[in-house]
Amino acid sequence: MRTAPPALIAFLASRQPCYKADLFTFTFKDGSINYWTSFDQNVIYGGTTWVAQGLLLQRSSLSVKNTIEVPELQIALFALDTDFVGGLQVKTALHNGQFDGATVALDRAFMPTPGDMSLGQPVNLFTGQMSKADITAVGATLTIKGANVRMNQSAPRNQYQKPCIHTFCDAGCGLNPATFTITNTVGASPSVSLIPWGSVPGTPANYTLGKLTMTSGSASGQVRTVKFADASGLQLVYPLYDLPIAGDTFSVLEGDDRTQTTCNTRFANLGKFRGFPYIPQAEQSI
Repeated sequence: MRTAPPALIAFLASRQPCYKADLFTFTFKDGSINYWTSFDQNVIYGGTTWVAQGLLLQRSSLSVKNTIEVPELQIALFALDTDFVGGLQVKTALHNGQFDGATVALDRAFMPTPGDMSLGQPVNLFTGQMSKADITAVGATLTIKGANVRMNQSAPRNQYQKPCIHTFCDAGCGLNPATFTITNTVGASPSVSLIPWGSVPGTPANYTLGKLTMTSGSASGQVRTVKFADASGLQLVYPLYDLPIAGDTFSVLEGDDRTQTTCNTRFANLGKFRGFPYIPQAEQSI
């Protein structure tokens, strides 16, 4: 059940005209928070400022059902490759995974006059998690699903499979990513899909399936998966948005094919291996 301040309840009961503003709070997994509103001016309450985005930010209608059905909200961000707010390039941030796992809260503020928050705290209409993002020519459409989507998972949660069920250097894997990350510079004649080594590491093939992060230059902050790595450089799964130049810096995390052999011989982490390579083939399982 939604709650509202007594002053707001009394005001709405009086049927006086008012202004309404949708307030969006995006809490990212790295702890950073963005406060945006579709209103035509900033909305301030309790020391928090929701920055006005006007027609650049729109949402779908929202319904609440007294069932276990997962509610869903769609938010449209209209932005080209220019900054949306606070130096953030929305499409680049979405492509790099900044919105992955974000928590999104939708609140509504009621104001007797624009900017007047004397009626009290905004009313929460919806809180959920990022589900997917569709990047378009004019921005992106975000799909947010209600918190009960966490109950929508297979049982048992972990499936028997040959590769390890952990992601390299996650909590289950237990390894420290800093130990397997190196810094380097871009070599001569780079492209948006091929990053030559400035200084070839001892075992360049170890960075196949790894993660490259540009740390300077026009592509700074962009993150890509490494499709293949050898002494010539790093071939990326998806091209960078901007062309780096020789001398730009980057960091790259080693890749992991999640096999038992790699876990044991390269990482000495067999105790955390959660794959099942000895599962018999289906026709031999009985």
